[in-house]
Amino acid sequence: MNRQGSDRLGTSLFGLTRLRLAWAVRVRWRVALLGLLATGIAGCSSFPSPPPRRVDSTSPASVAAIPVRFYVEGRFAAQHEAEGISGRFVWQRTAPHQETWQLISPTGNEVAQLTVTGHDATLTVPGQPSRTAPNPETLVEPLLGFALPPWTTWRAALWGWRPVDTNPPAVEPVAHESTHALGWTWRWSDRDPNGWPRRIEISRGDTRLILVVETRQGSES
Repeated sequence: MNRQGSDRLGTSLFGLTRLRLAWAVRVRWRVALLGLLATGIAGCSSFPSPPPRRVDSTSPASVAAIPVRFYVEGRFAAQHEAEGISGRFVWQRTAPHQETWQLISPTGNEVAQLTVTGHDATLTVPGQPSRTAPNPETLVEPLLGFALPPWTTWRAALWGWRPVDTNPPAVEPVAHESTHALGWTWRWSDRDPNGWPRRIEISRGDTRLILVVETRQGSES
């Protein structure tokens, strides 16, 4: 083999090695999260039951604005293909460009924390090195097993805003029970007088994520 061919082979093998390392890291993170969330939830990975149906007290265009700062706490359940996890979550925004998203096991242990700023995102899992990426979706995918919609869209959906298929994706303060956008089916139920839902569900094929809000606080200052 000539030197040029050897260089090409070396470059190819280097690229393959990098891919294998990236896959190994992804698997380790996924196994770590599943192991932590599995504690105390054997047989409990089913989704929370929908709340009792009620008539919304909002008009289609009366969803309130998303607070500048907020604290939201509740339960989550995620399922992808035959695998499911569940636990609790805490989502906080302490400044316009500073958010944290925590996943907590049923026993009360933090199993992952995602910190999102205006320029990047950092994910921390106990026993694993922290990872940083330009956007939070890149970090969440190996944890849940599937990619979430864009972060700003998902945050808005938490507050009952409807995603819209535009480029780039947009949201609007319209209180629909369900919609299909960005390749996902979105459902909201049990809205309060502000139009903010207690239950948020997104699904696509055999993938589903549900949030059930138990505590919601917001501030405009």
